[in-house]
Amino acid sequence: MKNIAFVIIIISLLTACVSSGNKHLQNHTEATVSHQILKGLTKKTEINRLFGEPDNVGFTDSSNQIWTYKFERAVPHFINFIPFIRIFSSGADVTAKELVIMFDRNDVVSEYSMRETSREVKAGILH
Repeated sequence: MKNIAFVIIIISLLTACVSSGNKHLQNHTEATVSHQILKGLTKKTEINRLFGEPDNVGFTDSSNQIWTYKFERAVPHFINFIPFIRIFSSGADVTAKELVIMFDRNDVVSEYSMRETSREVKAGILH
């Protein structure tokens, strides 16, 4: 029984991940977003329904509104779970998504961009 509990704990630690930001972006890609957002047609209310409240709201010089959505997911490296070793070296693979939408004065999408980036974050004495 102790062995089964130990295996369950190890598996749950190894599959642990951390995410932050707008969960609506989690399963979206540039392709899926391009099917949902149409320049000159999609309205601000529809964007709000699809993606929720934006993480940031800005304005252009001509008073057009810009909404920004962000999502990040970090998957820790195996070495993070080895006691004492993580002091010297640890890290995670991070995937970030950002959706930026600009609206015209009629609250209709005039431009948008969706991008996804991946990076490795390292920490510890050796990094």
